[in-house]
Amino acid sequence: MLEVLQKNKLVKVVFVPVLFFIALVVFSINYGHYKKSYRWDAAGYYAYLPAIAIFKDLSFDFHKKVTGFPKEEFARGETTKKINKYGIGSAMLQAPFFAAGHIFAKIRNSEQNGFSKPYKLMIAIGAIFYASLGLLFLGLVLKENFSQFTVNLTLLSVGLGTNLFYYTTGELMMSHVYSFFLFSFLMWLGLKWKRDFESKYFFLLCFVGGLIGAARLTNIIFLIFPLLWGIKDLKGIKELFVQIFSNYKFTILSFFLFAIPLIPQFLYLYTQTGSIINPYGKEPFFWNDPLIFKVLFSYRKGWFVWSPILFFALAGWFFGKKHPARLGFLLFMLVNLYIISSWWCWWYGGGFGMRALVESIAPMSIGLALFIEKFRKKKAVLIIFICFGIALNLFQSYQYREGVIHYDAMTKESYWIVFGKKAPLSKEIEAEKKKNLNITNAKKTMTDAKYRREL
Repeated sequence: MLEVLQKNKLVKVVFVPVLFFIALVVFSINYGHYKKSYRWDAAGYYAYLPAIAIFKDLSFDFHKKVTGFPKEEFARGETTKKINKYGIGSAMLQAPFFAAGHIFAKIRNSEQNGFSKPYKLMIAIGAIFYASLGLLFLGLVLKENFSQFTVNLTLLSVGLGTNLFYYTTGELMMSHVYSFFLFSFLMWLGLKWKRDFESKYFFLLCFVGGLIGAARLTNIIFLIFPLLWGIKDLKGIKELFVQIFSNYKFTILSFFLFAIPLIPQFLYLYTQTGSIINPYGKEPFFWNDPLIFKVLFSYRKGWFVWSPILFFALAGWFFGKKHPARLGFLLFMLVNLYIISSWWCWWYGGGFGMRALVESIAPMSIGLALFIEKFRKKKAVLIIFICFGIALNLFQSYQYREGVIHYDAMTKESYWIVFGKKAPLSKEIEAEKKKNLNITNAKKTMTDAKYRREL
């Protein structure tokens, strides 16, 4: 970081992330969304901290006593032994803010139970901090190839025009905002390693890659992106393997650093079950039936429907045929979309937009920058389109928070019934919306491929 400061690159890109951080802290405090209960997936990601630091109870039996909600919302299993199926990586990043909340709770004479208001406030500030830091590293990556105008407009678009905004201010306990930061940081580390060829950047890249896996295991495949930076063909891939595996000490240290963040997860599973098992149990993948089109374009959760500004980002990658990250991006996105769309619950339950792809906004932002740079001479038209995308995202985030947009069951008909409408809806419109929702049967989706495909 000192080297970056000396080159003044940090100073040039820090404006938007700092503005984003301040604005979101004010927004969060004023609207109080951080006060919401920690339930379901969000509870699972967070519960490790009070379990370890306060209650010394990795069975999570304390959860209902403290919150009123059963641990079965996130701790599940095929046997009598219920285990938390969510990754521990988000809790690792939340830990400093959890500690601050613990101190703050003592100062304010609040309950030091991990769930009182001081904890929630500090965790909320932590989520905003990581999102802003993610934007900062993203800005440093973009600055290598793009003008300051393009960098700033891209960061504003990403921060306010995608569902990253909602997952930073609304469901901030989910893993996505933390994974977005880690993705952006990994991109910067990959760029530094490929440019400076210093081992320290590769070692840190390995550690961050492990942390990404600890937060959300399937996201480990994002290592494809930084490793393939600057590589254009099979020859380059072979040279990469030689570089990594030719020195056994270098290779062993790299794998060790990669494994460190994953060890706590394996230890938790082993101490609770006596083995390292799949915490998701019998929840299946339909590997022969990936629903990529639905993941991208469905009204239920389609990525481009609920964050349409990202469609420009996809278009931008077609213009950037010479960008050094193009091969890594294409391979990562193909594999990532295949995995995500093969999951039995391809829409990933309740949430605003396609939440499983929030962290993928980081590499997509390069495509958005390519698009902006391509049409930079038409600034007025470009800014109008982007402002519309930002306005739409912010308004629909509001609609989602107020229940205008259903958390799980939207259809084309229900989408256009409530489009542009403020809360509360009239009884007639609410009834019409409900009539057109498509409520899912989760158990049937796990076993009936035809039903899953028709959702």
